[in-house]
Amino acid sequence: MELEEAAKREITKMRRVMESLSVVIESKSYRESNEMKKLVDAYWTDSLHFLERKMFLEAFEAAVICWAYVDAGLHIGIFEVSEDVRNLFTV
Repeated sequence: MELEEAAKREITKMRRVMESLSVVIESKSYRESNEMKKLVDAYWTDSLHFLERKMFLEAFEAAVICWAYVDAGLHIGIFEVSEDVRNLFTV
């Protein structure tokens, strides 16, 4: 049950993030920024897919990878998130 709870906790956190995530339009490499956003979206979708199928380890992993891409995007200035979720990241 611990793994299920961890996966659900991570997905709940990332749901808040995904609702506020946007690509910075002024980014020098807008095309690359959108490609990175596609990766974030893919891992987010995967996490929900795995959770629905009760594949809790995979759901947790996909949500954490999604978080890592968002964190990296925030660091290099291609993503923005709302202030209420900014504290979830290392920036």
